[in-house]
Amino acid sequence: MSARHHPADAVLADYAAGTLRPGFDIVVAAHVESCERCRRHVRLFEKAAGAMMSDLPPAEMSADALPLMLARLERNPPAASADAPIAPPRDTRSLIERLPVKRRRWLAPGVWVQPIDVPQLPGDKLYFLRVAAGIRGLHHGHSGPEFTAVVSGALRDGKTTYRAGDFIECDTEVVHRPKVLAQDGGCLCIAASEGSLKGQGFLGELIRTIAGV
Repeated sequence: MSARHHPADAVLADYAAGTLRPGFDIVVAAHVESCERCRRHVRLFEKAAGAMMSDLPPAEMSADALPLMLARLERNPPAASADAPIAPPRDTRSLIERLPVKRRRWLAPGVWVQPIDVPQLPGDKLYFLRVAAGIRGLHHGHSGPEFTAVVSGALRDGKTTYRAGDFIECDTEVVHRPKVLAQDGGCLCIAASEGSLKGQGFLGELIRTIAGV
């Protein structure tokens, strides 16, 4: 099924330019990998950026630039093809399958979180969230923006249903408790958040603290 919920064009433009916040770019990449519509948009943004660069005035080179480059090639000739290292086989796994993960942690009955071990800004979180069928997630708010991509299964947040491939963006105004649909089995998401979630009530904050999200 094709995704129905996508990143905003501004988010895709930043992704194409390589300027998205670390961790958040991985969530967008997970969505783009499965969404032909967003891959087309990213290609358009990349082409637009290339066109703008081609319109820039050419940089003037020094008069001895070419002789210097040729001299450097003579000092360090490229290795013969026979001595060239053999390229490793191409990794055909999806982005989700290639991400390095840490130990899975229990969050609540039927709910597990698994941090993803990649460089991020201090305090940011990137993790997989697995929720069993028919289970409601933690009632929570957000201390900063949050990007989520549904990897498998489906969940309902308010009146909106998100299925595999869909993208969700939340901000500090959102307080919610999504529920995984029973008929679609469990749900797996990848999420990036700036700072920690805000658990609602004593129990919600206690569970959030234990889970480290």
